[in-house]
Amino acid sequence: MSDTAHPKQPTQRITPRALLELKKLGEIQLHPDGRRVAFTVTEADFEDSVWVTHIWLTEWNPPEPEAEGETSESASPASEESKEAEPADWTRQFTYSHEGETSPRWSPNGEQLAFLSTRPDLTATGDDDNTEAQVWTLPIDGGEARKLTSAPEGVIDFAWTPDSESILYLTPEPRPRPVESKRKEERSTQHIDPTVEHEEFLRRQFWSIAVGGAKPKYLGAVLPGTEEFALSPDGERLAYITNYTGDANDYHAVDIYLRDLKTGGDFKLLKRHGIKFQALWAHDGKHLAFRTPLEPKHTFSQETLFVCEIPDALPEGYKCLYNAEAEGITEAYAPAQPDNDLLDYEWSAEEGKILALCAVGVDTELFTITLRGEYQHIDAERCRDRSSLSAAREGGAYAFLHESSQRVRRDLPHSAS
Repeated sequence: MSDTAHPKQPTQRITPRALLELKKLGEIQLHPDGRRVAFTVTEADFEDSVWVTHIWLTEWNPPEPEAEGETSESASPASEESKEAEPADWTRQFTYSHEGETSPRWSPNGEQLAFLSTRPDLTATGDDDNTEAQVWTLPIDGGEARKLTSAPEGVIDFAWTPDSESILYLTPEPRPRPVESKRKEERSTQHIDPTVEHEEFLRRQFWSIAVGGAKPKYLGAVLPGTEEFALSPDGERLAYITNYTGDANDYHAVDIYLRDLKTGGDFKLLKRHGIKFQALWAHDGKHLAFRTPLEPKHTFSQETLFVCEIPDALPEGYKCLYNAEAEGITEAYAPAQPDNDLLDYEWSAEEGKILALCAVGVDTELFTITLRGEYQHIDAERCRDRSSLSAAREGGAYAFLHESSQRVRRDLPHSAS
């Protein structure tokens, strides 16, 4: 074999600096059209000695622009020439602020990308001294990012409404103004060590804000320790996960509550005790899936997928109790699945089917799991170091991150790496 046929890969000495220069890919979000993916890239800022995360985009089979009066079936020679001139790699950086951005979320209509950032709002008329993470939106076809929320304590989690007109967000309950003013004064004048020894666990609040710029609407408060939520496909209910206190040592007492956004009423969903996380609604709104240890009393046991049916009505005389010992109103079950740790999952576009990324030995493999009690391996080949699964609601496309020394093919019909 000649060196021309198989050129040598460039080598680099492994040094602390070289390891820090490696860029780390993170959260991915597949666009509703299944043609592009937003993902985060974290890299070292050596000048400020911090890690900074930005959002990047990549796409495959990009649609060709059609000239006026020209159909996609009849392309002119000029359009063919422009096609040849197009870059082979459609990966590009999408956000650039000094502070960085995280948690990309596409609007359901695919026209905007929302994300969290602590960047300052340069369009604000007054003093904007809030350095907490807020929701920003950015049009996919270009333009400037716009700050949407101004939560005093920052935004923990957020979700688009199905009509793409509003965003629901979760935020810590703001401290009373006299308390907050005193706190800021002490920190600025006495140079108090920022290390927190006795953390203050604030209640959480749900708010809704229209993307058009109206004032936010208060949706009610929930317990401390609520860190994530999922909005139902019809936008009328939300499932939130709480450990009741906010203390990290209470990780074993985690429950899922459902809130009806029309009535404001809550109910504890599950009879199953133990830690639960990553709750996701099925597209039909009739089921809720979540990850949990197989043995509730042993948090180190195998991570497993559980599913529950959402009841149509509450039991007669039901009264919601906010404590770990209270009974939920429905049972959860584990559908047939691989006997391996579940790393990530998404509901498939096919009804009653789930895409699951599982650890198999030293590899990570993809499976489909159905609510009928069947599972199937869908990998073309075994592959290591895959993570962060994302699936389109329609069309069957899915994407995941894959760490590899080889350049990845970009013509995969249903997945992208």
